[in-house]
Amino acid sequence: MYRDLPQATLAMDAAAGQRVGLSAKVGDGPAVLLCSLREGGQESCNLDIVLDSYSEFSVTGGAAVHLAGYYMPEYEGARRGGPPLAAGGRMADP
Repeated sequence: MYRDLPQATLAMDAAAGQRVGLSAKVGDGPAVLLCSLREGGQESCNLDIVLDSYSEFSVTGGAAVHLAGYYMPEYEGARRGGPPLAAGGRMADP
């Protein structure tokens, strides 16, 4: 089953100027930094990531990060004939 992860948002209770990093580890691959968020600056980030395997997320810094996303049970069938998925589940560049 595919999962679409379109956005990450810094928690509203983050301290002034606090910076956090959101990383993901997909399957057996290395952890990859997805975004860096800072209170009072960039407090949300459009990710637009499609995941097709088990993934673990981690946050570095002292604030929480909220992830928005949804399952896409019919995505595999809809993707037939379209551009392939790159390693880690991201859509390949055209």
